[in-house]
Amino acid sequence: LVLPYYPDQKFVQKNIKKFNPKSIVLCCTGALSEDKGTGNFFKTANLLQQRNPECDVRILLIGAARNDSDKAYFQQLLADSIIKNIEVKPPTTFENFTESFAEADICFDLRMFNFENHHSLPIKLFYYMGAGKPVIYSALKGIKKHLDVSEFGFLVDPENTVQTVECIEKYLQNSELYDQHAKSARKNFSEKYSWENIRGSFTSFIRNSLPKTQP
Repeated sequence: LVLPYYPDQKFVQKNIKKFNPKSIVLCCTGALSEDKGTGNFFKTANLLQQRNPECDVRILLIGAARNDSDKAYFQQLLADSIIKNIEVKPPTTFENFTESFAEADICFDLRMFNFENHHSLPIKLFYYMGAGKPVIYSALKGIKKHLDVSEFGFLVDPENTVQTVECIEKYLQNSELYDQHAKSARKNFSEKYSWENIRGSFTSFIRNSLPKTQP
C-alpha cells in the first residue's frame, strides 16, 4: 500500500483571508536554512517590495535555525532585507500549527532542487491547503506527480526569483484569482487530501494484513 500523509481535519483550522493587494503577508515555516529555501524566500520578498513600493510587504516566519551556521546565515538575511516588518515565531505545537499562520496571505516553500527533495511530498503543503492559503512551492517532481497545484497556487524554480515574484503579482493584480485559489485550496483539502478520505484504505489494509484466526 502506498499511502501519503494527510492531516486529520480536526487539526486544521480554516483561515481564508480577505485579500488586500496593498498589504500582503508572506509566510514560510520550518527550518531557517539555505537548503530549505529561506534565502530564496527573502530574495522573493525583497524583490516584490522593490517592484511594488505601494504595497506593504510583510514577512511571517515560524521556525528556527538548526545550528550555529544556520543561525548566522539567517541573521545575515535579516540584516540585508529591505523589509522591516518581519515577525519570527518559534516552532509551535502540532495542534496549533495552522493557527500560528492564520494571518498569512500566501505560504511558501522554496527549497532547493536535489534528489531528496524531488522525491518527497512536503507534508506542510496539505496544512496550508486546509487553512485556505494559496501556495507557492518549488516545482518538485514528487508534488507534480501527486497533485495539481495550479488550482490553488503555483510551482516555480526556487532559484528564479523573478518568476516567483510574478506569481505573487498575479494576485496583486487580480484579487479574484486570490479568492478563487484560497477557496479551492480548502475545497481540495476537504474533498481529496484529508485523512478522512484515506482512512478506509488504511484500516482495510491493516485488517487484511492480520493473520487469520483459526476457528
